[in-house]
Amino acid sequence: MRGKKILKPSNCIQVDSPLTIHATRCALAGKYQVDGLDQLAKEKFDSCLYHHAFSEDFTTAVQVAYGATPESNRGLRDVVVKAFLEQFKVDVTQIPGAEAKLDTMDELALLLIKSWPTKTEPPPPPKLKLFGTPRPS
Repeated sequence: MRGKKILKPSNCIQVDSPLTIHATRCALAGKYQVDGLDQLAKEKFDSCLYHHAFSEDFTTAVQVAYGATPESNRGLRDVVVKAFLEQFKVDVTQIPGAEAKLDTMDELALLLIKSWPTKTEPPPPPKLKLFGTPRPS
């Protein structure tokens, strides 16, 4: 299962690019120092991840989160790092220079990160190879 699943009510209206909308709202809240809006935007961003992490909207939202917020504002950036960890099983903080370049991430970069060989899940146990059968004494 990918992250936490948020059940949507049947009468829910879906907007285009909700992650980008919430990332932009978070960036504006930080710029204009609106704490309540900043927290709400982060929560909304996090609640949309289950349904949109594997979409183009995620890529655009990551660009906004890292391109439109100062480095000192870790709020939304920490949510993005957590999303990579939960959704793709990749700790971008352990890839040298990766987090610093997320503002320029495109679809290809996202595909490369998702296929990155260093995952946070333990590797499967090695298969034992037997070189022949034991000889009777």
